Amino acid sequence: MSCAIITGASSGIGREFVRQLDAFSPVDTLYVIARREEKLRELQAFTRAKVVPLPLDLTDPSSGDVYAAFLRERAPKVKLFVCAAGFGKFEPFASGDRDAHNRMVDLNCRALQELTYLTLPYMQRGGKMVLMASMSSFQPVPYIALYGATKAFVLSFARALNAECRTQGKGIQVLALAPYWVRTDFFKVAQKDDLISNFPVMYEPSYVVRACFRTLQKHPKKDVCVPGVYAAWQQRMVKLLPHKLVMEIWLRQQNLLSR
Repeated sequence: MSCAIITGASSGIGREFVRQLDAFSPVDTLYVIARREEKLRELQAFTRAKVVPLPLDLTDPSSGDVYAAFLRERAPKVKLFVCAAGFGKFEPFASGDRDAHNRMVDLNCRALQELTYLTLPYMQRGGKMVLMASMSSFQPVPYIALYGATKAFVLSFARALNAECRTQGKGIQVLALAPYWVRTDFFKVAQKDDLISNFPVMYEPSYVVRACFRTLQKHPKKDVCVPGVYAAWQQRMVKLLPHKLVMEIWLRQQNLLSR
């Protein structure tokens, strides 16, 4: 019996992966991970797969041991693994909360690599792993500096791991999903004021997840998915332009140069 595992499943892009699972990657069992068990149980309404909640706070280092024991007990045959848990903060780094900084790195980096490591032995041949990166992976982003740095880690890690899985003949695709701004609850946590307010384009979670699934289906060797024409255009531009100029454009766009 095949299964999928989705972290950050209670909201945003993770929740949307649950909604679209049956259409693109049907499985028998779906293991869903987030902090709020009641939100995880609600997900049964969106899929024919049997939903098994695993409530975990992935910023807690002990969550990895709980997850490892969970996998050992069930020995699942994983067809799809999606690591969508993460958060960011729009703020000057120096005035941010130290504990929040540490939790961000824990969730966006440490937990992501640890759960990926623990899941790999259970992946079916031909299985797919989706690690949540961001458009911020490709460029330094002042006033969301730490978040962007964590997503640069995810991008580099996913691409290298995909190459390892390919050259070792594992038959597993590892894809970094790097969307532009997406209309989710991310902003309720990230933004407490109008420090960052100018978003030229805002994509819907349904569009981002649909693009990701299509990439997995049609491009089995691809290691990065950047959904949307505007996002793809920006990705190309930040490759060509000096990052000093890219950061200045961002600061001007947000009227932050005078601060």
